[in-house]
Formats: sequence, structure tokens, C-alpha cells
Amino acid sequence: SAEMAHYKGMIFTDDTKKEAKGTVASLRKLKKAVSDKRIEVKKAYMAPYTDFEAKVKELDKLIDEPIALINTQIDDFERKRVEERKKLIAQIYKENINGLEEYLTLPRIYQSKWENATTSKKSIADEITSRAEEVKKDIETLKAMSSDAVDAALGVYKTTLNLADAISYINRYETQKAEILK
Repeated sequence: SAEMAHYKGMIFTDDTKKEAKGTVASLRKLKKAVSDKRIEVKKAYMAPYTDFEAKVKELDKLIDEPIALINTQIDDFERKRVEERKKLIAQIYKENINGLEEYLTLPRIYQSKWENATTSKKSIADEITSRAEEVKKDIETLKAMSSDAVDAALGVYKTTLNLADAISYINRYETQKAEILK
């Protein structure tokens, strides 16, 4: 600090420009020597850590091998469980759809949550049955309407599974029919 304070107070002129360059060069040389020493000390100080880190990385690789093998097995178990679950869902669907396969296909009502191990067979069956009953009521409602467009409305319903759309179709048909008859 005291030595650097000496340099802070130096004043150079055009005549002493060469000395100024020499002073700057010697200060840069000193700075480089200090930095080199810092790097050398750090390297020596960090040698045990660097060695330890290399050994830890080797251990990580050794540990990762069985982890990968076990994970592959776990993934295979899960894939098999999901496939078995899908078969079970298809079976539950067949048992509970009550002849409405034409309107209510399994892919149309399928919910991925059914694949979870925590979802019970009963809840899957209840959801399928509930949806089937809803569709059955909608179909009965449409068939109970006295219109020539019931069959076409059932086609609309089969496409959209929306009772309001099917009824709207019948209403439009009846409106057009009434205008034509006028």
C-alpha cells in the first residue's frame, strides 16, 4: 500500500515519458507476478479437492449404472401395468356400455386418470355407466320427439354427443318444413 501510494503521487512530463512507460511496465510485471502466485497457491490449495472431485465423479458413474438399469425395469413394470389397466378398462367398458357402443365409443369417453393405480375399478365403472345412462336418456328424448328429422338428429347427436345440437337440428327442420307447407 505504501509503495503504491508512492506511485500515485508521481507526475510525468513529455521529457519523462520513457520513464513513465518503464514504470507502467514494471507495475504490470508486478501485478502479473502476484496473479501468477495467486494461481499457484490456489492450485496447490485446491489439489486435494480436485483429486476428491475426480474420485466423486467416478463414483457417480458407478452409481448411475445400476440406477439406469433399475429405472429401465421400473419403466417396463409401469408400461406393463398400464397395458393391463387399459385391458381392464376395455373390459369394464364392454360390461357397462349397455349397447351404446355406436354412440359412445371407448376412445371418446376414455380418461387417462383411469390408468392410475389409485383409480378403482368401481369408479371407472361408475363413470362409464353414468355417461351411458346420460346418452341413453338423450337418445330416448330425441326418439320421443315427433318429427321426420329424428333419424338425422340422432346422426347429429352421434357426432357431437350434444343433445342441444340435435334438438336444434330438429327445430330448424320443423321450421323449414312449416315454411315450405305455407
